[in-house]
Amino acid sequence: MRIQLKPVWVLVAVLLSAASGSSLAGDVPSPTGSLIDIGTGKLHLRCIGSGGPSVVLEAGLGGSSLEWASVQRSLVRIARTCAYDRAGLGWSDATLEPRTSSKMVDELHALLEASNVPPPYIIVAHSFGGYNAQLFARRYRDETAGVVLVDASHPEQVRRFLAPPIGVNTAPSDHRRFLILDPVRPPDTLPSRLRAVATTLAFRRKAVHAASQELLNFRRSARQVSVANPFPEIPLVVISRGMRMWQDSKRGRLMEELWRQLQIELSELSPLSAHLIANYSGHHVHLEQPNLVSDAIRLLLNHLSLNRSSTAWHNYDLWSRSTKAPRPRFQNATWIVNSLTPTYAWLR
Repeated sequence: MRIQLKPVWVLVAVLLSAASGSSLAGDVPSPTGSLIDIGTGKLHLRCIGSGGPSVVLEAGLGGSSLEWASVQRSLVRIARTCAYDRAGLGWSDATLEPRTSSKMVDELHALLEASNVPPPYIIVAHSFGGYNAQLFARRYRDETAGVVLVDASHPEQVRRFLAPPIGVNTAPSDHRRFLILDPVRPPDTLPSRLRAVATTLAFRRKAVHAASQELLNFRRSARQVSVANPFPEIPLVVISRGMRMWQDSKRGRLMEELWRQLQIELSELSPLSAHLIANYSGHHVHLEQPNLVSDAIRLLLNHLSLNRSSTAWHNYDLWSRSTKAPRPRFQNATWIVNSLTPTYAWLR
């Protein structure tokens, strides 16, 4: 028998169409960053810190820039980090443009240009945002310095979860009718000081519509990644969750095994890669173990700084005694592979 589960990265609860006419949100708080006009509307962008390359943070399906607050704060001394809201989400304007990875990647590129955030970029992405990160790197390979995937989606995950012996459909296939999702509620692990703001933003009609359109186009986005140019030979860090997401049953165990295999395959996109498991995190690693995500970004930054001579890069060891950058600790993590910094034996 084929069943349909509701994994964390794809919420498939449907409200009655009458709910679309109701008011879902109260007063909207002021944005934490700037609203930048990209021609099809204004997107919200919050950049803090300094240093190159710029770190661009991409949320999961229906998520907002607020999810990256802890990561941004921890990197403020060594890097410029930019978190943004995709069209319709957070503080960004709604749009009639299709909510596919192809369109969102071009919107992100336009946003970075309009905001004078210069390349090269490190793209850090969670869950569905991983499609956008992979496609950005493939499409703008000369502008992408590296990628960090945080329990990210694999372009074949829908097909392979649907195939026997699992037989679970994780994304809708019917594009002919309008779908209203239950608002993508902020994760419980989001700091309480941000949860109320994130909830208000998530319950706005435009956010509900944008999230539903991202989900309706989930399969299209996966195909766009699959048929794009090969992933470039750039540094890549994959962080996978360590705690199970599905029930402890035969099917649940098969799903966990497949997810782990898909994560391994993502880590094999580049020969310059590191893969680690966040031992005490579920799907939202960037909220449950934000220091681990920050450490992974610093690992990539350090690799780049030691292997590039351009004046756009800091050509020094971020963790040497001559700098004040704290050495990453990678607490509560299990290393699967690390070809980025083999000289650092303490990372093992």
